[in-house]
Amino acid sequence: MLFGDKIIVPESQNATRSKSGTQFYFKHNSDNRASLFILLKLSISQIRRSLVPLEKLISGIRSVSNNDFSKKVVVNSDDEFQELANSFNNMTAKLSKQFNALTTLNALQLMFRAASLSKKILLAC
Repeated sequence: MLFGDKIIVPESQNATRSKSGTQFYFKHNSDNRASLFILLKLSISQIRRSLVPLEKLISGIRSVSNNDFSKKVVVNSDDEFQELANSFNNMTAKLSKQFNALTTLNALQLMFRAASLSKKILLAC
């Protein structure tokens, strides 16, 4: 039976007892080392596959925190990361519209106040 980087073979000498009472001898195998190396490479690849979309999302979050709503997060992974990136982009588009509307409203209020103040000054003269 294959277990990690060892083959477990039932034997009577040089054996260790398991909880069930069965004796096993652990024997190293070079094929198992190659399998472990391949497993390690696949694990690193999978971790990188997970970290790249996260790094892109973190970059997008930093942009939004600096009031830059123009940066889109692009993730093409056909999984939850892509769905999260799409939701993030939709959210930032809505936030951008809201901030633009608030900025325009504030500018209009300032203009009306300035016009009202100008009218009061003219009437006072």
